[in-house]
Amino acid sequence: IRTHFDIDHINDRWTTAYTPDSREPQPLFDIARITSRRLFAVGAFGTMLESLNMGETWRDVSASLDNPETAHLYKIIPLPFAYRKKYNVHAVLLSEFGQTYLLKQNPITKKFKWMLKSTGLDMTFFDGHYMADRWVLAFGVGGALVVLDLDSEKYYTSNLCVNESVFGVTADSTGRNLLLALDKGHLVRLSLLNDADESEPLLACQSLALDTKGVTGLNLNGQDFTILLDDGVRIEQLSDLIHQFSEPKDLEWTPL
Repeated sequence: IRTHFDIDHINDRWTTAYTPDSREPQPLFDIARITSRRLFAVGAFGTMLESLNMGETWRDVSASLDNPETAHLYKIIPLPFAYRKKYNVHAVLLSEFGQTYLLKQNPITKKFKWMLKSTGLDMTFFDGHYMADRWVLAFGVGGALVVLDLDSEKYYTSNLCVNESVFGVTADSTGRNLLLALDKGHLVRLSLLNDADESEPLLACQSLALDTKGVTGLNLNGQDFTILLDDGVRIEQLSDLIHQFSEPKDLEWTPL
């Protein structure tokens, strides 16, 4: 469970890297690259691993996290390098019990630390995405949505136009449109309407119900839209799907 596979780029093959045995093995849910050689992997019951050599070796850093409830850690969202210095935030970590963490770097010691920032909601965040150089969107159970404004580090909450849980998120090349895979075969498109001065983004939400039982993930490569289903894979042209989505509905936000 605590094993991951690393790519040997020189020999073009996969190699196996083992994680430390310092605690009971737990499932890992996500892995992300923070710097040229630093990676974090997160998982169940507060498991956090760190590698300083691109995944060749790992150490358990779970105890460094302010996580008294040993909440599951689901998703790491690295910020683009160009904006990390501006906000002094290198990544956002999504968890349960309404918890999120901001990865900050001490300007003097250059050490990294995950800082707990609670939304105050009793909510589990499974996935999320960075959007338009300013916001981090976190998606919860039943269509719940929370946005972090990096300028003010304030949170706002809303609900998607479909009340189902999100299992996958991808963005188009502009970074202003997100496509979401939801439970029970739904797709949702979130579009940023403008760069308003308000802390919360002006987003329009559209939905599309597919003729399938479940959507487990998706990927967008140009116009090729790959949809992962419970019973296989479906490839569509995004331009063919866009006109099938519902009429856009503006999201309304509540500050937290």
